Amino acid sequence: MGDPFAPLENTDNSASASRQQNHDWIPVAPVPADAPAAPEKHPKLGRPTAKWTYRDAGAVLLGFVLRFDGKDGKVFRPLVLHRRGEKREWRWSSWSTPRPLYGLDRLADKPNAHVLVTEGEKAADAAARLLPELAVVTSPNGSKGASHADWTSLRGRVVIIWPDADAAGLDYANAVARLVKRAGAKSVAIVSPPTDASVGWDAADAEADGWTHERCARLVRSATHADAAASPSAGDGRRRTPQRDTLIGLTERCDLWHDSYRTAFVTFPVNAHRENWPVRSREFRMWLSSRFFEETGAAIGGQALEDGIRILEARAVNDGPEHVPATRVGRAQDRLYRPGRRELASRRDRCERLARGEASTDQDGALGRDATFARAGGRWHDRGAAAIPQRSR
Repeated sequence: MGDPFAPLENTDNSASASRQQNHDWIPVAPVPADAPAAPEKHPKLGRPTAKWTYRDAGAVLLGFVLRFDGKDGKVFRPLVLHRRGEKREWRWSSWSTPRPLYGLDRLADKPNAHVLVTEGEKAADAAARLLPELAVVTSPNGSKGASHADWTSLRGRVVIIWPDADAAGLDYANAVARLVKRAGAKSVAIVSPPTDASVGWDAADAEADGWTHERCARLVRSATHADAAASPSAGDGRRRTPQRDTLIGLTERCDLWHDSYRTAFVTFPVNAHRENWPVRSREFRMWLSSRFFEETGAAIGGQALEDGIRILEARAVNDGPEHVPATRVGRAQDRLYRPGRRELASRRDRCERLARGEASTDQDGALGRDATFARAGGRWHDRGAAAIPQRSR
């Protein structure tokens, strides 16, 4: 998919001439006071469902970004004043690169404040309400727009990046970190979303979830300096493989999948059996940390572990198959029990017997005599359960 913020081109029979005409239109920013009024709706997409106003450091209008929601989902379009000769016209085309940041007026109003960079205008506005002591900005065109934005206004500032909780958000954060350091930022740090955050979670979701100022401030204070997350160079000048990439490589024997609620799960080997856990579970984190130490002899960094978890979570949700997770229970005398420790240590043969509905007696006495395990379909989801893959129906 092309950049929706790139200049639009006509596709009629005189395409070559039309492209030349489009290139003749030059963006005008800031917008002069005598400019024509901007249109209220898009000729094809209709009226927007959200509108964000871009202003410069003096609060003078630069243009807009609008969101449209239709049958094909959400679509974003820039709306910028252009001129060709003496004619001025609002066009559904972006600014010239480098493009202005959203929130330059907030940045100028707080010259000594730390700067928070979010991914997208909606998240930026939410973060500004949650953390009013910070100057919040973002680049146009979301996760794909970092390299096209002008970051020079962050020279000499302390910058904290709050990305979306997904792989695209991690890529955006790393790209912004490089660009703002190149622009002369005093320091750069990256926030790691909370471990229980859903895929794509951001500041707008935090606000919707009822996060307080204090909770958001703690999250931002926990940000890891971007320099600490960078991979060191080997003694011969070659760049070492980042811990995150090494960690991802250790999951080749793991199966990533998700349920109907798009919760990410992973099936991984433990001793002589396989277990199913949510990707963000403590158990899977411990397994990853242990495997990393076995492979490298070093402890995994907290940021690298969190980055790896987010990438695996995105892969499970976006690329993995859908299964139905189920918890094994025992039934005896009209009561349901979870399996006891000894039963949980059983291997695939026991699990296959239970899948057929055969009676089993728990030797630890947790279930009582002749308790029958129930399975609703899908994958076992409990401590020590062997994986019996079955696609959801």
